[in-house]
This record gives sequence, structure tokens and C-alpha cells, in this order.
Amino acid sequence: MLSATFGFSFIARSVQMLASSSGIIYGPTTQFRVLAAIPVLLAPLGLLLGWWTVVAWRRGYWEPVRRGVFTAVTVAAGLTLAFLIRWNYLPVRF
Repeated sequence: MLSATFGFSFIARSVQMLASSSGIIYGPTTQFRVLAAIPVLLAPLGLLLGWWTVVAWRRGYWEPVRRGVFTAVTVAAGLTLAFLIRWNYLPVRF
């Protein structure tokens, strides 16, 4: 949910900023600085999710189908982190 919130908020704020722009903007606005906190929260949560997936498989939690779904969610979280790193949202640089 945090990832979707970040994506949609970033797009909405960018469109709003472009529509109401009256000149050059120097540096990120306060709203973008607040949005930049979301990827910082996503990184440790993604790592924690990866650790918990390994624990779930080793200890045999749930049945295999549920562990598979949990693993798919973990892979999606890892791909989200890779996307954030690739597009320079992580680490945050201002």
C-alpha cells in the first residue's frame, strides 16, 4: 500500500505542480520531501519481509500454496526496491 501511495501521490503532485507552474522551481518542494520518506520506510520493510519469507520456508509455516503466495509478495517487494534504486529514489539525495 505504501508503494501505491508513493506512486500515485508522486504522479498527482507532479501533474498539479506542472499545471500551476508559473516559473522555475529550485529544488524539491516540501510535498516532495514528505513523499521521499515513503521509499525510506519501504526499504527496511522489504528486507524484513525477505527475512520472514526465509524463516517461513525453513520452519514450514502454513501450507506450500500460502508460502508460495508470500514468496511472490516478497519478490514483488524486492522488485519495487530495485525500481526505487534504479530511478534514484533510494537512497534519497537532495
